[in-house]
Amino acid sequence: MSERRQPVEIYVGLFVILGIILLGWLLSHFGGLASGPKGGYPLFLKVNDATGIRSGVPVSLGGVDIGYVAAEPQLREDFTGLRIELSIFEGRRIPIGSDVTVGTNGLMGDSFIRVIPPNEYDGRFYQEGELIEAKRKGSINDLAGTAGQTLVRASEALEEINRTIRDLNEVLKGVEENFLGSENAGNLNAMLSSLRVSSERIEAATENLDPLLRTTEEAMVEVKDAAKNANSAFNEVQVGVEGFTDTLEMVNPVVSELDGTLDDLRVTLDSANRLMDKLNHGDGLAAALVNDSELRNDLTSFADKLNRNGVLLYPREKQSAAPRRETSKAKPAPASGPHSPINPEKKGLFHFLKKRET
Repeated sequence: MSERRQPVEIYVGLFVILGIILLGWLLSHFGGLASGPKGGYPLFLKVNDATGIRSGVPVSLGGVDIGYVAAEPQLREDFTGLRIELSIFEGRRIPIGSDVTVGTNGLMGDSFIRVIPPNEYDGRFYQEGELIEAKRKGSINDLAGTAGQTLVRASEALEEINRTIRDLNEVLKGVEENFLGSENAGNLNAMLSSLRVSSERIEAATENLDPLLRTTEEAMVEVKDAAKNANSAFNEVQVGVEGFTDTLEMVNPVVSELDGTLDDLRVTLDSANRLMDKLNHGDGLAAALVNDSELRNDLTSFADKLNRNGVLLYPREKQSAAPRRETSKAKPAPASGPHSPINPEKKGLFHFLKKRET
């Protein structure tokens, strides 16, 4: 009996040992307990949430492990996040601009550091000891919390919809009871009849509106023609204005010459006024003859004596007196008037002075 049970116990023991080895391999492979070779250069990662991150968690670049978490996450000195020390394998590098997040992988739901390369590579890499700021990414817990809040809001929205439906049912019930009664139905029929009559009148007015529109169109054509005629008249007026402008331009030189003539006439009148002033108020012989009557009388008397007695005060010969008298008697008396001949004996300055004296 004991001999038969011994192989069974051996098989059971081997199966248990194999199961333990397989479990250890699964934990090592899917749980991240063994992440490959150790060593490398350090980099530091700044994150806001490091849930599930512990020492030994792999760092993956595009699905390939390039390092691991070298130490447990530590709070920053300013308490603005967590600082995680990474150890990157020799020969592995992280391009600058890569998105670094905390991801979840494996059957056990373990976390790891995910590195997503940038779309545009400029040839630069993070150097040893640099600090990388991780991108915030929602976790399953965040999604669960968000889903819970969404469900709560959806429940509140459904409750609001139910209340609105109940209120709408009450409104429809009131409309059915009050508005759709026999009296209101008759009023509605009357309103529809009035609306039909109004539409017929509007249609008739529309038919009468067509001649008015045609008349308006003809009036607009006439207005357009009148505007063209007015434009032509304005053009003619413009031509006349241009001709008048040319005339003014021709008159301007004449006016300028007339101004010069008027200036000369003013100068002449001024000279005549000064001459008359000298004759009336001057100190010369002409002023004395004009203003002094005594001198004028003396000069007239002297001229008369010269005329009668001669220059040397000898009497004229009386031989010529008789023939002169006969000649004067024989000749008729000259006609008086502006065209009568002047006596030659009375010509000259002496005659002028005698006339002025008389």
